[in-house]
Amino acid sequence: MLKRISASVRSLVIAGIFFIIGCQKSNDHVLATIDGKEAITVNDFNIFLEKKFGQNASKLAFSEKREYLDLIINDRLKLAYGIEKGFDKDTSWNEEKDIKNILYRNAYEKYIFGNFVTEDYVKAYMDYFGVTIRVQNIVIRFKDRKGSLAKLTIEQAKRKADSIYILINKNNFEELAEKNSDYYLNPYSKKVNIAHEKMQIGQIPVLYEREVIKMRPNSVSKPIEIQGAYVICRVIAFDDSLKKPIDIAQAKELIKSRLQGDDYATLIRFQNAFLDSLYKSAGVKIVDENIQILLDVLLDTAKAQSGAFGLTEEYLERPIAILGTQSVSFRDFIRNYSPDQIPSPNYQIIQRLVKDYCKSFLLADLSVQDGFMESEAFRAELTESKKKRVIKRVSDELAFIISSPSDSEIYAYYSRNRLKYQTEGVIGWSEIYSPTLELINAAERVIQSGVDLAKIPEIINAKNNDNSVKFIPNNSSKYTEKNELVHVALRMGKNDVSKIVSRKSGGFSIIKIESKIEPELLNYETVKNIMKNDYRNNEIKKSEKELLRNLKKRWKVVIYENNL
Repeated sequence: MLKRISASVRSLVIAGIFFIIGCQKSNDHVLATIDGKEAITVNDFNIFLEKKFGQNASKLAFSEKREYLDLIINDRLKLAYGIEKGFDKDTSWNEEKDIKNILYRNAYEKYIFGNFVTEDYVKAYMDYFGVTIRVQNIVIRFKDRKGSLAKLTIEQAKRKADSIYILINKNNFEELAEKNSDYYLNPYSKKVNIAHEKMQIGQIPVLYEREVIKMRPNSVSKPIEIQGAYVICRVIAFDDSLKKPIDIAQAKELIKSRLQGDDYATLIRFQNAFLDSLYKSAGVKIVDENIQILLDVLLDTAKAQSGAFGLTEEYLERPIAILGTQSVSFRDFIRNYSPDQIPSPNYQIIQRLVKDYCKSFLLADLSVQDGFMESEAFRAELTESKKKRVIKRVSDELAFIISSPSDSEIYAYYSRNRLKYQTEGVIGWSEIYSPTLELINAAERVIQSGVDLAKIPEIINAKNNDNSVKFIPNNSSKYTEKNELVHVALRMGKNDVSKIVSRKSGGFSIIKIESKIEPELLNYETVKNIMKNDYRNNEIKKSEKELLRNLKKRWKVVIYENNL
């Protein structure tokens, strides 16, 4: 890592670890004290909840707030215990690597992830999560991998999509879809293009979703690039009957996981283009002779087993890449790669790894150029990183003293916890949803006369001249899911129709059970290794509980629930 980074922060780590107790303003109420000292204030706690839950923090029940308060107190106790044991002075802690990770994470969030996931998109995602969108798509595929059936290059597909978009008016979308769309390659559905397709926010590719979520009924999107295709979307309608509340942390995590899934190839292409531009503008020069030295060491098995590639102190400071006025040394490189991570080394592999390291270094350096290292946010993250390492070390020490269970202990654990080791029960149902009690009552009367559920909306909506009543087919949930419909469905048999169910999110439903797959116990030998880990983790939790109980005896914890 660069000297300018390490020198400016070394003292922060030493001082930061002892910043255990949050600074309290004189007018701030106290939620908890540890050993007679102010540990957590209302302001501290509210900031924690807002970071985790965003605007939904105020909706948390008292019991949920108390649970999070207990978690914070437990971490503070383990931190204090870890410092007492000297874990904060652990010389194996790679300070430089943690600093680089913080800087890289900040730049990635801003320059790469931030290009895809804006604050507006996250807010819209929270507002629309679970909402079903009815759409029509024109799909123009391009060849993005070997074996693809598409014939166009990405540039040709973009030109074709742009030319189609120019022609679209209020009346010709279906005609253009039928003539031009690669419906046999449609990444969303096997239906013909002119059919209306239902998509649920939270289950469709991010690059498509982030555009569609901003649209209104009867509007048409510009060509949207997704993995292997350009898509022009026409939104028909929104249905919020399945809308679910989520917090800001969950929203960001879900979007990230999907960016690394459905949209991974597209995201990586954009990411690589950004990193390549950084690399090119920095004028990076690889020091070939030093890469050869590194390769020779790796090929010498005896030296590589040393854990530091067998390099002397003189070699460790040699540059393997020059980045303008800065450089990446052997030491920087081997802090991020160990010999066992490069099992079959050759010159090209080492050169690629060095280039990749340089790119990640340059991205992290954007944070330095932005002045992030002088910010309160950086200092807070660095302090938090050290705290987490101390807390993790406490947990690791507890885990170390727990021995592996014997076969008799595992079988006894299996006998006590058989219901944990079974297949998931799954219920499938169709649903009639209405926002009002009056209309669902009317629907129930029609159902009792023997009419199929799928025809109910047509009958009820025709009488009331609106589209309030919806038929929602092909729902499924695991037995373990906690919502009012699953609670009702568990007491029903196949083909049974429920009474009216009041929905917590608003409105009313009637469901018909289409299928039920009962859970089955798993064979002991099948789950033996899983149970072995579960048993050991359970013992670690008990050991941690005992430690916390003893710490609370030593350092009295007082909680002021009236301030919660």
